[in-house]
Amino acid sequence: MSHPSLDRIETPAALVDEDRLEKNLQKAAVYVREHGLRWRPHTKTHKVPELAARQLQAGASGVTVATPREAEVMGAVADDVLLAYSPVGASKLARLMALPGRVRLSVAVDSREVLAGLAEAARGAGRRVGVLVELDLGMRRVGVPTPEEAVRLAREAAGTQGLEYQGVMFYPGHIRMPLAEQGPALAEVSRRLGTFLEALGAAGLKPGIVSGGSTPTLWRSHEVVGMNEIRPGITPFFDRASVWLGRGGLLGAGDGGEHGGAGTGRHRRGLQGAGEGGTTGGWLRRGAGAPRRGGACVVRGARDAGPVEDRVAAARGRAGAGGAQPRLCFGEPAGRAVGHARRTGGGPLGCDGAGPGNIGEDVTRRVHRRGL
Repeated sequence: MSHPSLDRIETPAALVDEDRLEKNLQKAAVYVREHGLRWRPHTKTHKVPELAARQLQAGASGVTVATPREAEVMGAVADDVLLAYSPVGASKLARLMALPGRVRLSVAVDSREVLAGLAEAARGAGRRVGVLVELDLGMRRVGVPTPEEAVRLAREAAGTQGLEYQGVMFYPGHIRMPLAEQGPALAEVSRRLGTFLEALGAAGLKPGIVSGGSTPTLWRSHEVVGMNEIRPGITPFFDRASVWLGRGGLLGAGDGGEHGGAGTGRHRRGLQGAGEGGTTGGWLRRGAGAPRRGGACVVRGARDAGPVEDRVAAARGRAGAGGAQPRLCFGEPAGRAVGHARRTGGGPLGCDGAGPGNIGEDVTRRVHRRGL
């Protein structure tokens, strides 16, 4: 298969280092195994069934989606699909009920109205749909705010034909500080979650699934008492925010330190990895230091391609980094712009070093100038 050279790629475009992608997936898989957690990653970040399949192969138990369309796409590769947003309206419900019969569909619910519509659609389609009662543990966006409401909704789901009460879910999206500073916030989430779990248990509605987690809290998920499933979304790639806040994995001194290290200032400034264990990704920007092996890097360039290969060659010369050209392959033409950069030898083209004198600095100037 032939691959376009860099100067022929229309930008913005995404280039993914498949070696780093695989390491990111394996690192997440090891983490959940070590801590006895189920892993049902959110696919809204990539929306690519091939990547979802790789997550499943790495150990994910299923996938999470945000829309009926995403459920349709991911249902082609996953037998377990969780719709994290309550579906409202006959057309959305009909599409969900039309998913292949092998797909075990679960839906987040935080109101009786949604529950009633879902139950009617499930009975009409002859399906049995799982229900996770969504809790508000501090995000204040969705979810029932009190244990009493959670008990009422869970009891109704458990007693409604066509539905199966499976447990609860929540999203701690309000926790966005660096990993090292998350302790008090996670403790509060655990405390609030405990009040819900206690009430549900007392009512004979102990949840089998307690689903939560996020990318910001990924490496400290095991500290949330009672949670047994996580749904991080950016795990395949991580992004600049993940690196800056130390969420991109093994950031820190030496070869990356331990899970949850906040990273050094040098790592925070650019898309720098954490030695062979670290993982980074996100917007290509200026960093500091020489290129090094980093993460599955999502790179978006300026709108005009320009003579990129000339700058790549010059960057390699300045950085003293030889190495072969990555092969690039593109699929999913409907605006996904997903490429897989496969290194054929040597190191990546500066997407993880992004320091002065390499391609990261050059491309960054063009991106910033055009406001992308």
